[in-house]
Amino acid sequence: MKIKELINKSLPILLCISILLNIFLLSTLFDKQKKIDRFLKISNFSAAGTVNIILSELEDKLVKVDEEKLKDRRYVIQTLNDIERKLNLCDLPLGFAGELNSNFDFDVIKLEGYIYRLERSFVLSKEGFSDYDRQVLKKIASTRLYTTLTDFYEENSFYQKKPRYFIRDSYKKLEKICDEAIKKLDEQK
Repeated sequence: MKIKELINKSLPILLCISILLNIFLLSTLFDKQKKIDRFLKISNFSAAGTVNIILSELEDKLVKVDEEKLKDRRYVIQTLNDIERKLNLCDLPLGFAGELNSNFDFDVIKLEGYIYRLERSFVLSKEGFSDYDRQVLKKIASTRLYTTLTDFYEENSFYQKKPRYFIRDSYKKLEKICDEAIKKLDEQK
């Protein structure tokens, strides 16, 4: 009889403790998710800004440059190596963001691959860049990735938020240009 009374008296207390513990765990989880979302937003903002600076550098050093400078093979190869190395460093946080949130399925690996293949093609060719290569470089250099810190996510959900379409589309546009250019380079072999 005493055990039954003890259970009846302790059941509401255990229920209250259980509810409070659930509230505490959910609020902790919510805080962690907010921190992850903030990290993803800031890492995307900085990576996209850095890629835009690299694209401007590409434009200044390989698109809007004299023919004489483009004939200097060492200059072109060194510039392509530098750009490829910088893109590799920018792709690391974007790849990590994709691991944290599957909606971050964009990166600059295609651009990095195109620059690498363009460099290999340039090293193997005698005449340098083709007209098509120059057009593609001009198109890539004129592309800019959209960056924003405010109004970054599409929906206001708790888990696995999706970045806005214009942020994803700017990466997809760059990937599409690079895919076409890589196919063209592969055909030239």
